[in-house]
Amino acid sequence: MKTTIIVGHPHSNYQFVAEQLYAHGLMAARPSRRESLTPVEVGTSLLEAHGLSLNTDTDIRQITPGEIWQGLTLDLLLGNVDQSLWGWADPQSIYLLDFWKKADPGIKFILIYASPALACAATFQNKQVTTEELQRVLDVWRSFNAALLHFFNRNTDRCLLVHVDQVGTDPAAFMKHFSTLADVPYQEVPTRPVQETPVAQNPLELFLAHTLIREYSDVWDTYAELQSTATLPLGSDGQQPEDALERVITAWNTLSGLETKRETEEGQDELQQENELLLLQLHQVQEELEHYYLECQRLNRQSGGATGWGQTGQTTWSNQYQSRYGAADRIKRQLSYRLGATLIEHAGSFKGWLGMPWALRKQVREFRREKKEQGNINLPPLSDYPDAYEAEQCKQHLSYRLGAAMIANARTPLGWLRMPWALRREARDFRRSRGTR
Repeated sequence: MKTTIIVGHPHSNYQFVAEQLYAHGLMAARPSRRESLTPVEVGTSLLEAHGLSLNTDTDIRQITPGEIWQGLTLDLLLGNVDQSLWGWADPQSIYLLDFWKKADPGIKFILIYASPALACAATFQNKQVTTEELQRVLDVWRSFNAALLHFFNRNTDRCLLVHVDQVGTDPAAFMKHFSTLADVPYQEVPTRPVQETPVAQNPLELFLAHTLIREYSDVWDTYAELQSTATLPLGSDGQQPEDALERVITAWNTLSGLETKRETEEGQDELQQENELLLLQLHQVQEELEHYYLECQRLNRQSGGATGWGQTGQTTWSNQYQSRYGAADRIKRQLSYRLGATLIEHAGSFKGWLGMPWALRKQVREFRREKKEQGNINLPPLSDYPDAYEAEQCKQHLSYRLGAAMIANARTPLGWLRMPWALRREARDFRRSRGTR
């Protein structure tokens, strides 16, 4: 039975190294036989019993569990006795390195470290970051990795100290070191592109963090000591630990992407406001139609009662009356008004936008059919109508203006390209003329 414990700061991406080992033969730890506790659960219980926390402890020291915990540890080891190569990953084991070392002389340790920028960048995810909070995070990082260094320097024959990014850059070298340490046959690692360790922070946060930590000399000194002492430090293949230019470019691209996203959201908000305005105008048009209809009925009743004619005379007068009234209705039956009204009606929802082309096409077909059925009927000029002023008012409706702009731009290919901007300009001008925003 050969046991391996993987220990790294919570923001070191130590899980990536564990996944590499699991993929190459390391078996996951089984729970203890009697209490059914995993090694991580044992570590959590020990820290709670001693009142310790990785998030706040700036002076990490080794703890010595009592006899009860030692019995639980023995039960855990016996639960995995039939596994030839097994282990687990747990940052909390930083407090128990000496304890596990004494519990089984055959246990090996993989100590993982990473740039303090990862821990620093994690604080930027909070809405408010204070100097005190940042100092605390870096103090915890320094204390944790100082404990790693101290244990490694005293137990180099049982430990590997590796940079997590270098494991992704050169997995074959890491597996050779591990095979030698654990005394297991080396498995050839297939040649493949460099594996990037997963990083939760975005590039802009990392760039700011890399720049900021250089102001904390004690933290930077600890990281430099890790690099000089490690079995597999970052950049051992000749690469520089940090490519500042690449980070700047990545950060700039991220910032540009955020700006583009903001502009897109603003454009969507403006489009939503225009859609709401179009719906409002549609309701106003409906109210005007109802008003004209009721007014027309009232005039018909008054005129019919005053003449004293019979039913035939009343019908004849009504036809003559209607032939000289309804200038607004003639405008609304025009193709331009009908197309504009269809635009407004379908602009209120996503489903409406999808069905708008077919609705417009339907209006054009109906207009042509009605015109064909009417034949060559010559109607009097609009100026002869007593309510000609209402026709001029209708031409100021948003429906008419949108439809007129659509017809004017539909005559040429270039006009079709300009049509969206022309419609938007008409809607904006209409809104300004009504004094709305």
